[in-house]
Amino acid sequence: MIYFGMKTYSAMRTFRENNSNTSSPSKNLQTQLFYSLVIQTIIPVILIHFPTTLIYISTFFDAAYPMYGKVVTVTIGMFPAIDPLPSLIIIKPYRQAIKKCLTRRRYKKSLSSVDPSTRGTSTITNRVGTI
Repeated sequence: MIYFGMKTYSAMRTFRENNSNTSSPSKNLQTQLFYSLVIQTIIPVILIHFPTTLIYISTFFDAAYPMYGKVVTVTIGMFPAIDPLPSLIIIKPYRQAIKKCLTRRRYKKSLSSVDPSTRGTSTITNRVGTI
């Protein structure tokens, strides 16, 4: 896996240097996508392959503990939640969209207030302006 990863990296670098038709933003996006894919390849190795390998090896040496099964269960359960995070964090347009969404939501929440004259009812006055 490391061999093919290094081959892909060198081929991409050669392609980027030789291809003068691609714009700078496109090259940056390709680099971000590559790093995101590399990390998304490493995540299953850490969360799935290492723990299951530990179980197989410990079984062969008659040193298996029930805790290993619990660790594998937790890491396999965490995998679907953790796997898309590199794409959302590394790729700049996704990262900017998430920041924009979070700041907009925080801005709306800070401007909402309850009208004191309607105590006991559920009427909420929202003073959200244009963002």
